[in-house]
Amino acid sequence: RDLVTIERVSAPTLSPKGNFVVFAVRQVDLDANTSKTGLWLENLMARDAMPPIRFTDESLNVNSPSFSPDGKTVYFLSAKSGTMQLWSQALDGKTATKLSNFDLDIGAYKLSPDGKSIALSFEVFNDCADLACTKKRIDEKASNKASGLIYDKLFIRHWDTWADGRRNQLYVAPITASHVGAPVKVSRGIDGDVPSKPFGDASEFAWSPDSKEIVFSVRIAGKTEAWSTNFDLYHVAAAGKSAPQNLTASNLAWDTAPLFSPDGKTLYYTAMSRPGFEADRFAIMALDLATGKKRELAPNWDRSAGPMRISTDGQTLYTTTDELGQHPLFAITIASGMVKEIAGKGTVGEFDLSNGILAFTRDSLKSPAQLFVMPANGGAER
Repeated sequence: RDLVTIERVSAPTLSPKGNFVVFAVRQVDLDANTSKTGLWLENLMARDAMPPIRFTDESLNVNSPSFSPDGKTVYFLSAKSGTMQLWSQALDGKTATKLSNFDLDIGAYKLSPDGKSIALSFEVFNDCADLACTKKRIDEKASNKASGLIYDKLFIRHWDTWADGRRNQLYVAPITASHVGAPVKVSRGIDGDVPSKPFGDASEFAWSPDSKEIVFSVRIAGKTEAWSTNFDLYHVAAAGKSAPQNLTASNLAWDTAPLFSPDGKTLYYTAMSRPGFEADRFAIMALDLATGKKRELAPNWDRSAGPMRISTDGQTLYTTTDELGQHPLFAITIASGMVKEIAGKGTVGEFDLSNGILAFTRDSLKSPAQLFVMPANGGAER
């Protein structure tokens, strides 16, 4: 009973100036057999270290918070309207506004650096011209008295979800303070899932600093999908007028977690080297986008890196990985490859970096996940 009802803290998200942190808390009503996740807000600069306050209304069940570039608005996903849509709420406001009304659920999203566009993933039939076509097919299937399907390739399902021919695909749409516009498909011609199934998320695609381009990771499906680990990074204009271009075709193993440098000249990502071996080490790679040259950062660091963040000056990468029974947060100096443990003593889960501040969750054998903040260069945590 205690394990079920304990509050679940997740999704730490810092404002651009690092003075506010928004995070999600899942709360359970055991008697009603229900749970709900809301967002909470903490002012990190408050003099008296006031406790966090509830940010979203109790009627909303939400996830995936993010800040606008000016730090005045918080975006998140909620299915209150019946489908998973994008909502927003002013940092000093009390009421949330639904910004989208698509025919399908939004799977994942990422706001562009200039705040004018948003990358969205939808599960669609790839031969459909628009979202309405996929919705129509879903409705027709639900009303069909025959439910049999013929599978001629794997996968036939992920966990408890049967494959029905739909793929996660990436779109870009314009966004204003009151509305998300019509989405344009940027993963055009890609037979694969962006993000990947079943556990992929927004760390598998990234905006360029000028908001003009997107890089995403995808495994081309075909007949070999079930035993292939050949994820590649594709580069595409956010306008969606050209086909995506493969940046890592030479590596037949897994390439993922793209991250642009602040000047947009270098793409950092993680990559395996053994095709077909999904437990291989993820090395940290740097790709010069002008020359196409690649190099591994910290090649002597015998650890498998996770998704990364980069400092504002572009000199340091941050990531988490397993370390002797723990899962700490590390800082990697890009120029030298020097690795330094920043926060350990348990399992560091999700983390965010903004304006020299780190926010992260950590759980251990003594405690469920709690939220911590600390200077990005190391020091006291609270």
